[in-house]
Amino acid sequence: MNQPAGLAPPDPAPSTAQRMAELRRWLFRLKSSSYDVSNECNLTCEGCLYFARPAGQRREKGTDAAAWDRLFAQEAARGINFVYLAGAEPSLALPSVRAAARHIPRGVVFTNGTRKIPRDIPYRLHISLWGLGEHSAELRGADVTAKALRNYRDDPRVVFVFTVTAENIHEIHPAAGLCRDHGVVLTYNYFSPTLEYGRYLDGQAGQDNQYFRLRDQGPTLRHDNASFARARAEIARAQAEFPKTVRYSMHYNDWITQPLSSLMTFDAEGIAVDCGNRLTDWHRHYEADATTSSEKCCSPNVDCRECRGYAMGLATYFKSFLRFRNDPGELANWLDGLAIWADLFLPRDGDRPAILGARA
Repeated sequence: MNQPAGLAPPDPAPSTAQRMAELRRWLFRLKSSSYDVSNECNLTCEGCLYFARPAGQRREKGTDAAAWDRLFAQEAARGINFVYLAGAEPSLALPSVRAAARHIPRGVVFTNGTRKIPRDIPYRLHISLWGLGEHSAELRGADVTAKALRNYRDDPRVVFVFTVTAENIHEIHPAAGLCRDHGVVLTYNYFSPTLEYGRYLDGQAGQDNQYFRLRDQGPTLRHDNASFARARAEIARAQAEFPKTVRYSMHYNDWITQPLSSLMTFDAEGIAVDCGNRLTDWHRHYEADATTSSEKCCSPNVDCRECRGYAMGLATYFKSFLRFRNDPGELANWLDGLAIWADLFLPRDGDRPAILGARA
């Protein structure tokens, strides 16, 4: 069909090479670190990544917002321009979150959604979702799904993150409908046990605290090949029905649900030595007392051999470029996955590599 007179032809979709060049240019600008700004929480999630560890390893003392303000000023001075704020529950430490925002313009807050984080805080908000109704209450100590959706209806900062266990797969599709109805986007995360919780599930540790409750009540939250297959089918169904709501890469899903021994190298202690989330001299993790962690990553309690958490998994997925570079289709799918990461983690104000979202 002829181009109408007076109209310029549309820009062609960028090639894979152009998308790769933009990716390198943009991501090399990001300098990130992670911070546990709170050691308190108002929920008791089964197998919590923060609390499901031996009591002697927990940070009993935090620090005040003034100390965090000084730290974030120092972090900005050393070049950090993207923060991952977590904890326990960072919405219980809003002055510390504000301190980060004063000094560092971009970042993500990992929160349970029970407390409103004011709109003037510009960070993306990733709100954990463990299921619906009684099942959510059983896993978290309270069903807070409706409250979180009400708190953040139509908030463009927000991503709801559904933690898929072996027992809540049937809730994947209805949860997507709820997110659609509340004007928020949804992505997925696979339940990953901590070392201590894994010992508990295997009968090697006692039911010694409020985060270890469900072993003797039936099936566990752990996945196997059958549950991964069922989860994939339900995620695909939700994505097909709610394409503007569900933001998730099925290419990443198929990658992360493989045996992890085929994706990473483990040392004698079971630590993934080539995980993309490992701490470095540059990418640091700060504990709730604002001291630097010397552990393996920002979730040192998780069992690397079963770790499929989305933030950690995506970091390794993006580090795996060499696995995909020689297959044009695989490389394009990998870039699509990175575009979804950008949509979930980067600011909504246009400060993002827009070229990643367009495929030739």
